[in-house]
Amino acid sequence: ELSHIPRELNHCNFRKYLSSSFGAAEKQSKFSAGFTLIEFLLYISILGIVLTSAGVLTYTVFEGKAKQISHVEVSQNARFVLEIIDQSIKNADAVLSPLPGATSSILILDMPESSVDPTIFDLSGNNIRIKEGAGTYVAMGTDEIRVTNLEFMNVSHFGSPGAIRVSMEIDFASFEKQSLILYL
Repeated sequence: ELSHIPRELNHCNFRKYLSSSFGAAEKQSKFSAGFTLIEFLLYISILGIVLTSAGVLTYTVFEGKAKQISHVEVSQNARFVLEIIDQSIKNADAVLSPLPGATSSILILDMPESSVDPTIFDLSGNNIRIKEGAGTYVAMGTDEIRVTNLEFMNVSHFGSPGAIRVSMEIDFASFEKQSLILYL
């Protein structure tokens, strides 16, 4: 007989009554209250993967930004130097060095104005320099830029206006070199 079971139990409450009678509810609450070691290790592993991915992504973004800044700096310096060389060649009466068909690391221009005659471009250390007339050499780039190779090739014919091919290797701090070959 079921005389020891209270009459007010319906079938849902009856299950709770039976499980609490035999101690199953206590065991279930112990396991549902915390994490198992496997769950903890799984969560730590997932967290580690997410944090590592975020760190790699952040590093990649900052490295890309630094390379972009260096590329812009190199391009701006190269453009500035080449514009000055281009204007000087256009204003020159003649190209004294290199001779037509020859290559040189120095460009010497015969200028119409005596105050800037001759105009000389060369490479000293890691910087392109200009010297106008009797003046002193002046560096044309910034300290962050290194020019490691500068070459002028006179591609014009005798008696024709100067056509110079300028070739240089230029880089920024610790990033890779960029080779530039331009015809002026």
